[in-house]
Amino acid sequence: ACLWWLVRLSLRLIARDIDESDDDVWRRRAMVWTAIALWREPVRTNLNYGQINIVLAVIVLAGMASTRPGLSGLSVGLTAGIKLTPALSGIYFLATRRWAAAIWSAVAFVGTGPYWLAGVVTAALAFFALHAAVRAHDTLIGIVVVRFFTLLVSPISWSHHWVWVVQVFLWLVYGRAAAHRHLRHGMADRDRQLRVSYLLVRQPSMWVISRPGYLSALGWIYPVCGLFTLVTVAVVLHKGQRSTERTELTLSPEPR
Repeated sequence: ACLWWLVRLSLRLIARDIDESDDDVWRRRAMVWTAIALWREPVRTNLNYGQINIVLAVIVLAGMASTRPGLSGLSVGLTAGIKLTPALSGIYFLATRRWAAAIWSAVAFVGTGPYWLAGVVTAALAFFALHAAVRAHDTLIGIVVVRFFTLLVSPISWSHHWVWVVQVFLWLVYGRAAAHRHLRHGMADRDRQLRVSYLLVRQPSMWVISRPGYLSALGWIYPVCGLFTLVTVAVVLHKGQRSTERTELTLSPEPR
């Protein structure tokens, strides 16, 4: 039904643009193209995987085509709160100078996308960690920080995506963090929690939903340790930079 409405609304906009008003013809065309669209790969995979992109597309298209700023903005903001991809639809409002609709979309997004706002905190931590890595000319950990940030803000990060913990261990043992043993041991202890074999034993399938709360909570180990890594990198490199500056100041010759 949503696919038909998406096709119908699209053809209605085309008919309006070319000033062709035979609604019966366009209605029959909508039925034909809906049947054809069912076999298109993006539509088929949405149905196979139980995704909601067609529903979101209908809401966004209907809202953006509306001349009412509130309806237009709310359609974009609400759908972006559900799934982030429609968020950039607000560019259309800016391009067409529909300022009220752009404001409404921002307000609706802030009101319905609280989980995405956590990405702002993650971005801030990643910025400070990356800034410290660049200042310290620490290439390896700078790359790792970017990769960890990507994994943290990604909607889905499987356990096998976190292979970057290997580089973190090397940095802890041989890099600038080696002088901070308390931080190194703390992160090593947390790494032992990254062993998720317990999940594999307890869960007959990763697709079993719902599952006991304690099993779901174990899945938070990766993002928690990822955030802790960003904080540790920023702290270690910042302390190291300050220590280096003090050493250089001490060794510099006194002015005559």
